[in-house]
Amino acid sequence: MVSVPRLFTRFYDVMQAKINELTGMKRRLCEWGIQKKLYNLEHYGKVTHTIYDALVFNKFRAFLGGRVR
Repeated sequence: MVSVPRLFTRFYDVMQAKINELTGMKRRLCEWGIQKKLYNLEHYGKVTHTIYDALVFNKFRAFLGGRVR
């Protein structure tokens, strides 16, 4: 997706607001997923994770239009 930085900042702000609304296990699962995906990016160069993609990040992907990688 090609865009301007301001649009990415708005996406980030909305996603952070959604994460901050979560409580309990849902919030913890989201935090673990973010940590694991960042670890995979730093060490393996890929950001996919089968479990977290299915449980958490498909909702974010749907928010952005569904076909975002």
